[in-house]
Amino acid sequence: IMDRELPKDVIRRRWYKRIAALTALFALVIGCVWGVNRLLTSSIRAKELKTFRVERGSLETSISSSGQVVAAQEEIILSPISSRILEVYHQSGDEVEEGTPLLRLNLDEAQEALDKLHDEAQMKRLQLEQLRVQQSTALADLVMKIQVDSMKVVRLEGELEGERYLDSLGSGTAEKVRLAELALQSARMELAQSRRHLQGQRVQQQADIRIKQLEMKIFEKNLQATERTLHDAEIRSPRHATVTRILTQVGAQVSQGAEVATIADLTSFVVQSQLAENMASWCSTGTRVKVKVGDTWLTGHVGQVDAASQGGMITFKVQLDEADNPNLRPGLRAEVHLLSDIRQDVLRVARGAFNYQGPGDYPLFVRTSEDLLERRTVRLGESNYEFIEVVCGLQEGDEVVLSDMSAFSGEREVKISK
Repeated sequence: IMDRELPKDVIRRRWYKRIAALTALFALVIGCVWGVNRLLTSSIRAKELKTFRVERGSLETSISSSGQVVAAQEEIILSPISSRILEVYHQSGDEVEEGTPLLRLNLDEAQEALDKLHDEAQMKRLQLEQLRVQQSTALADLVMKIQVDSMKVVRLEGELEGERYLDSLGSGTAEKVRLAELALQSARMELAQSRRHLQGQRVQQQADIRIKQLEMKIFEKNLQATERTLHDAEIRSPRHATVTRILTQVGAQVSQGAEVATIADLTSFVVQSQLAENMASWCSTGTRVKVKVGDTWLTGHVGQVDAASQGGMITFKVQLDEADNPNLRPGLRAEVHLLSDIRQDVLRVARGAFNYQGPGDYPLFVRTSEDLLERRTVRLGESNYEFIEVVCGLQEGDEVVLSDMSAFSGEREVKISK
């Protein structure tokens, strides 16, 4: 049987079927590629995104450091003696009045030493009184001797006059007159010597009294210091305050100068912070500061800067304008921002989770459509506690992602899913 030529309409139908099959196969391949690509493309949920539109505005530059809230007035109470804790009357957090006992130390040895000093003081007072009596007696003896010597001089003067009279009558001799004159001269010299001795004795006795009085004064000062030490060893609160630290172990041995308690006025606070010494030019007394404690922003200024640097860091304290803010508590961590100059009309973006470390280039994701984020290299400049300057790579109105995108660090694009 001879093959017959197929009709043209049959050939045409077969050709259409082949084209349709090839078209379907091509569409299937394209769909698979699109699906796989969609599955492989990274995505992020829209509700996880936090964005900010780049804007123009002023930028008050600042540098940041961390700090800690501390009481504006805090006093450390030290043990004035080496002793042992017998009783503890208060715990950390207790509010106490001035003069309130905080704990009791064993003061037996200190009291015995004080009693001994009191006895020594009494002995020194008696010795001083004894010295005065002895000096008074010695002076009285000298005065009496001067009176006797004076009477002797008067007597010898009378004898000399008598010898001279007898000699004028011829009954006496020149030798007797000469001997009377020598006796009178000797008596006068003894009287002068006694008077000089009395004067010198008075000066000497006054010096001895002053020395004893000075010794007594020094001893009494030491005695008063010991009494104050014993009084301080009672460990009382010096003012109305709150106990923040205290030794609570009864029986524990404490050495002289050891910290036994700390009290603080918790109605007023400052922030203590540190800054690298190479940034010291930013930190001087009066520099304006903004402080963030938790969700609370506070203003203030640098009130005190330590002159010495320790470990390459300088320490400073911030005096807060609202030092009694109810959100402040001792020990809270704080963000400290030292403010500098103001730059006007700059592109700025809010601080985000992209770990800004200072001026330089940063990879940021920018929203280019409703469902797509694009990674860009953006150069950032100066900053403050709220905004960062945009130098290049972004334009005003660009929507920048502030959320943490570290999981997409190797992606050029990230899709936004519902």
